[in-house]
Amino acid sequence: MERSRVREAAFALIFSMPYHEDFNAAAVCEEGVPLIEGIFGEKISQKNKGYIEGRVSGVFSNLGDIDGKIKAALREDWGIDRINRADLAILRLAAYEIFFDGEVPPPAAINEAVELAKAYGDEGSAKFVNGVLGELMKS
Repeated sequence: MERSRVREAAFALIFSMPYHEDFNAAAVCEEGVPLIEGIFGEKISQKNKGYIEGRVSGVFSNLGDIDGKIKAALREDWGIDRINRADLAILRLAAYEIFFDGEVPPPAAINEAVELAKAYGDEGSAKFVNGVLGELMKS
């Protein structure tokens, strides 16, 4: 499974975070990965499962910092609560990769985020995600 598909799986689980009362990254990954395998129609290797869980737990562990960075990159009249859930999950994943991961070069993280926004967001999502991440990189 290529890295973009693995990132897409991580996005799907990060998207589900607000829907879990007691979010636990390991448990969500344990339950969610088999569902994602069914949707994608292919098995996820142990290495890729670790990659997914690392992204999900990394976002969850650093959520306050990540959301603070996203808020700082928004226009003054926008709050994080105005961002649709898909775009927010994409921004959270990209911000984690840019500021906390160190494995993914920032331009690659931005490009992958824009591609996810094209696939899962609405008409203006790709432009919005690119703009917010561009502001994040300036700070």
